[in-house]
Amino acid sequence: MHPPPILQSSLTCPHCGFVATETMPTDACLYFYECTGCHVLLRPKAGDCCVFCSYGSVKCPSSNRRVAAVLTPAPRPHPSKMSRHLLAHLAPLERKVFAVDAIVSLVLAFG
Repeated sequence: MHPPPILQSSLTCPHCGFVATETMPTDACLYFYECTGCHVLLRPKAGDCCVFCSYGSVKCPSSNRRVAAVLTPAPRPHPSKMSRHLLAHLAPLERKVFAVDAIVSLVLAFG
């Protein structure tokens, strides 16, 4: 289970240095933001999805979900499916081991 996303981020204007704490939307990326200090319209940097990813103290929730998806391990097969698969491959080996054991026992018995 993943922790709930952090929805507060402090945006720092690259032009004047003004810092404003804003609530991030959870269903979309905020592409434009007007700085409260100097009224410059901020846009995301190249490669970022929104202004929070570029200028915020916390990346946006959708970016955090993408990171979590990358870090989540791939699902493993159900143990019963793994067991059937392994048994299918082991059965021929067991027959061979049994045959070798029987031959060794006969050799030792009749030496």
